[in-house]
Amino acid sequence: MSDTATRPAPGWYADPKNATQARWWNGAGWSETTRPLPGAVPASATTPAPAMAATAVSATAASVAPAVPAASSAYAPTPAHPAAPVSPYATNAPAPAAHPHPDLPSSPAAWSRDPAQRSLADGYSAMSSYVPEVVTVGSANTVPGWLMATAPLWAGGSIFVAVFLLVVSNPELPIDQVPRWAWGLISAIPMVALAAVDAHQLKKRGYEPPNPALAIVLTPWLYLGARGKEVRRRGRKMWPMELTFVICFVLAVGAGAAAVFGGSALEREGARIQAASIRHQAEQELDKQVGSTWTLTCMTPDADWKPSSTIACTATAADGRSENVNIVIAADGTVTFAPA
Repeated sequence: MSDTATRPAPGWYADPKNATQARWWNGAGWSETTRPLPGAVPASATTPAPAMAATAVSATAASVAPAVPAASSAYAPTPAHPAAPVSPYATNAPAPAAHPHPDLPSSPAAWSRDPAQRSLADGYSAMSSYVPEVVTVGSANTVPGWLMATAPLWAGGSIFVAVFLLVVSNPELPIDQVPRWAWGLISAIPMVALAAVDAHQLKKRGYEPPNPALAIVLTPWLYLGARGKEVRRRGRKMWPMELTFVICFVLAVGAGAAAVFGGSALEREGARIQAASIRHQAEQELDKQVGSTWTLTCMTPDADWKPSSTIACTATAADGRSENVNIVIAADGTVTFAPA
């Protein structure tokens, strides 16, 4: 078995130089990185000098005392084992009677029966808990991410531009016959492209980005939701981007509703103006032909005054006469009238 296989794993061990702190073992040797242990007694509190003096006095007394047989003393000191391991940081200071931190045993006897642990020359076991290294990540703010957050505002504009270009290139193109899935595809393509660039940038900054294909479904709700989960897992903030997306979505829905209702109102107003203009034109023509002032009363709603339609009206003269008149609107917009 190689020496590498029998060495303990890297971790924090009781410092062989100072019992009040832990030292990092890198798997091959002691590093210079240390940290204090909770509740450790400061090194200044120990008094090794008197202990050394007592040892010297004992040695002097032993040199002048008469020889006594070993068997006659019940307190004869036990000689040190000749094969006991010596720490490279060992000093002449006496070891404390009990290790101050039971979770960091400094004696080989306190080690587990793992041969890899018993083979360490300094004889210190790993701490019971290992603190993993915290992997730092970069900022979660990216230009593609913010473009996706504001997509509800500009996605509709992109569709409008696409429709405008199609109409300019081919005025006879029936835009109203284009299926809805085609418009969805037009808006999904830029979303997927932005999601791919955003995922690439997040990966370079240490994140595990979601699959850009998520932007195809409910663009870009699903991708931003998965993105926010990963960003929050790494301890970063995602709520500003999510709040921006919600605000832009509400504004886009409001703008769409306003456009629908506003467009209907404008269409009704345009039809009313057109119908009034046609009636006025017919009244003037009757005045020229008959020589009296006429007023047209038509029961057809203004919205139905469209090309290729016939409007039935009643013409009333100033002297009380009345005639039934049909107003004919040709396909090219030309207006004529004739007695019904």
